[in-house]
Amino acid sequence: MHPEVESSIIPATSKNTPNSPEELQSLEKLIGPVPAPLKKLMSNYGSFAFSKPAFVIGTPFGDLPLFVFYSATDPYGIAAGIEDFDELEENNLVPFTDDVFNDRYAYSKQDQSVWFLDTTYELGLQKISPGIETFLNSIRIQETE
Repeated sequence: MHPEVESSIIPATSKNTPNSPEELQSLEKLIGPVPAPLKKLMSNYGSFAFSKPAFVIGTPFGDLPLFVFYSATDPYGIAAGIEDFDELEENNLVPFTDDVFNDRYAYSKQDQSVWFLDTTYELGLQKISPGIETFLNSIRIQETE
């Protein structure tokens, strides 16, 4: 994640705190290994959003908005959203962030590729990034005037 993106991170809610090693271990017992870059973000921030509009650039759908990154615990805990979308569970995908339209971004348990599930326009599931690091490095913050 680029420094200017990381510097715009804010807590998703007033109840969010960084996740402890024990919380991360509990999550991994439940869902399996969490990619290292996401674990680092969870341990630094817990669930988070951005102070300005954030987008993932260069996907097959164009630039896509981001809303909240999930954490190991509620509110906005990863485990709470796994069963919400059958298509993700059936494809061995774990949701880790969303957009304001309730669409989901998920990583593959097999290869950590990142997938986007569009529920707004019912465009379905599509791979948008070969991995978590590439995805995180594709995030840009919209500068407002």
